Amino acid sequence: MVSIDEKGNITVYSGDDDTITLQYSPARDISSYSLRFTVKPYNSVTTDDSDALLETDPSDVVFTDSGTIAVIPINVSSNRIPAGTYKFDIQNVNVDGKVHTYHSGKFIVTNDVTKRTS
Repeated sequence: MVSIDEKGNITVYSGDDDTITLQYSPARDISSYSLRFTVKPYNSVTTDDSDALLETDPSDVVFTDSGTIAVIPINVSSNRIPAGTYKFDIQNVNVDGKVHTYHSGKFIVTNDVTKRTS
């Protein structure tokens, strides 16, 4: 289960598969956006993604409601990171290579009480 606090920090359980949604207000078609969700060590000072621990490929983002809502996978079984506090951002990289950051904050991964073994 994803929890987003009043500051926009995201908390997930380590073994869960989670998504978040992005939508403008008022709604507009964003289906052509190349959205990236990236998680890095909290103390990272790099300006590129060379030390990214988790990156969502833009092709994994699903658009719904006539392209007005983006569903972004943020915690998936193919790439689990250990429990801890990290930092994240959500960006759009347009066809000209220009970057727009929508949001950034802490990404907190907590341990599950029960782990699925199969």
